Amino acid sequence: LLSRTQYLETLARSVTTLRRTPGDASQSLAESSFDAWIKYYRQDENSPNAQTSYYLKGSLVALTLDLHIRLHSAGRKSLDDVMRLLWRRHGRSGVGLAEDGFAALAEQASGLVLKPLLRRLLHGTAALPLAPLLKAHGLTLHWRAAESLVDRGGRSSSSSVRAQRRPVLGVRVKVEGSDLRLTHVLEGG
Repeated sequence: LLSRTQYLETLARSVTTLRRTPGDASQSLAESSFDAWIKYYRQDENSPNAQTSYYLKGSLVALTLDLHIRLHSAGRKSLDDVMRLLWRRHGRSGVGLAEDGFAALAEQASGLVLKPLLRRLLHGTAALPLAPLLKAHGLTLHWRAAESLVDRGGRSSSSSVRAQRRPVLGVRVKVEGSDLRLTHVLEGG
């Protein structure tokens, strides 16, 4: 559905969005999922500093797990094997999976010890180890400074965006008629 270039651009923007979300350093994926109905869908002024998107982070955790499995199984296994076993045991039958059951199932499907990694990915707030995993698969993750307020990451923006360079204050604003309303002050802003 996507070319390699389109996928890598989408991935770069996802990694950038997560990295630019201060709340990612304070809320784990498990907490984000658990709190979704009481916090994520009821955002307030401090939400960007205290929360992370379980959709966004979940997709990048899945990628991290997939790259880890591929690397440590010499390409013989992947997250696809885990998902197929999950479907056969639980999806097809409709039998639920215990909250702590995924790690054991992933280990069985991959033949690897994954519980410590999954504990860090799901319950930790450290940055995901994507750079070394991508490098092991022949991709290099390059970090660069935002070029403008509209720069969402990925490839370097066009010269027309560069011409719009503005200072970054670490805030989010909303235009309301002829007024500019301060909506969020980001951690460190």
